[in-house]
Amino acid sequence: FDHYKKLTKEAINLANQGRWLEAIDLNHLILASSPNDIDALNRLGKGFSEIGKYKQAKRSFGLSLNLSPSNVIAKKNLERLQHLEDAPPPKGTPRTTSRIFIEESGKSYSTVLRTLVSKETLALVSPGETLSLLIDGASVYAVSNDSTALGQLEPKIASLMIKLLKAGNKYVVAVAAISKDQLSIIIRETYRHPDMKSFVSFPI
Repeated sequence: FDHYKKLTKEAINLANQGRWLEAIDLNHLILASSPNDIDALNRLGKGFSEIGKYKQAKRSFGLSLNLSPSNVIAKKNLERLQHLEDAPPPKGTPRTTSRIFIEESGKSYSTVLRTLVSKETLALVSPGETLSLLIDGASVYAVSNDSTALGQLEPKIASLMIKLLKAGNKYVVAVAAISKDQLSIIIRETYRHPDMKSFVSFPI
């Protein structure tokens, strides 16, 4: 049982790092000894969908749904994959390079969002996926490519980001990790406006 828990934890960590091929292999290993593991089937489906193997993704989610007809994650993913055929991942869902995850003193900041969406919606978000920031009054939201507001920045960092963005700085935002009901993001400075030359975005 401890070995199974260790493999499961490792499979989740690989997915959180966007190492999909390794995650797929590990979930196959888990399913070899536990073929009715619904979570492993869902993780396998997610891995296949991320590398554009949609037929295999549908098969994995289909098996999960057969075992658990009320499984929302499998159901939503099957609906999303229904019209997709095997192809390279769509251009409209950019993934960041690993560079954004290399923390650079003063230029990057990691934070956990105040989540606004359900666990099922979070399950459709991938580590490495780029997001955009939306300012609404004194609030700042992290928004997905389909315009879903996934979460809200804490007030302190929100007021800082409003100040920096209005001053002309530019930032890239990406999903760092996803847990059951939490979404961690990393914000990285990509351009500093000349007027902000002596201003550090994220002081230690």
